[in-house]
Amino acid sequence: MSENIFILGETDVRRFDNSKSYTGGMGIVYAPGGGHISYNSGSPPTITTDLSDFIISGFVPGDIIYVEGTRSNDGLYHVVDVSADTLTLDSIHTLSNETPSFTTRIVKPLISAIRGAGYEDHAELYAYENSNYISVPAQDTMYQVDVYNTNGYSYGAFPDLTNNRIDINTTGRYKISARLDFASSSAETYVLGVHQYVSGLVGVGLPNMITKFKTSSDIDDPKLLCLNGLADLSDGDYIDIEFMRLTGGSAPVNVLIRNISLSVVQIR
Repeated sequence: MSENIFILGETDVRRFDNSKSYTGGMGIVYAPGGGHISYNSGSPPTITTDLSDFIISGFVPGDIIYVEGTRSNDGLYHVVDVSADTLTLDSIHTLSNETPSFTTRIVKPLISAIRGAGYEDHAELYAYENSNYISVPAQDTMYQVDVYNTNGYSYGAFPDLTNNRIDINTTGRYKISARLDFASSSAETYVLGVHQYVSGLVGVGLPNMITKFKTSSDIDDPKLLCLNGLADLSDGDYIDIEFMRLTGGSAPVNVLIRNISLSVVQIR
């Protein structure tokens, strides 16, 4: 660990809008002194150091940090990327350009100090106005919904656009929400639900987030489906949305899901 880090006892933590505070837990402070930290406007904004020791000081993507001692950039920020000399912040934040100051420091509280203060693990995947069909060549076969085109907001949990799923990094109880419009090129019966993969290996349909429905043969007449529920998820699990056609035999069918969102928020 860098010599510029020391342990902090009680940490005062504020929300992103600095409207509310929460005190508790231990943390660490990056305080090199000597004017080594700079603040840079842009999209996304960045914080840089000429000591190239952010990584060895313990900063990682997903950190919530509190900056203090600056002229105009004091506040709480979400770090989305870390290199030796740069902390890249979530683009929801704004910074003013500020050259190195002797008094500035970066506080990194432990997660326990900020959980419950508005920073529970969360993640979202979604698609808007998707036009790609899912080919369903046979009934009684499970298919993963794979039409997402955007990673939404996240902290802690990880939206995995490549694999069409949300990865869980913290064990706890989560509220899961799924909303999608579902259309088929022929009138069929389907079952659709949220699946939990325990330790990424064994897939289990969550019984409180499954629905059975019928479609018309009009691809422009979608069914609006909404699934909401609670589930206990563990570090290493992931969730996705899967469906099965129950009718139609081996006749091929196209499914169109134009709009969809899948999200999780840890509640305890």
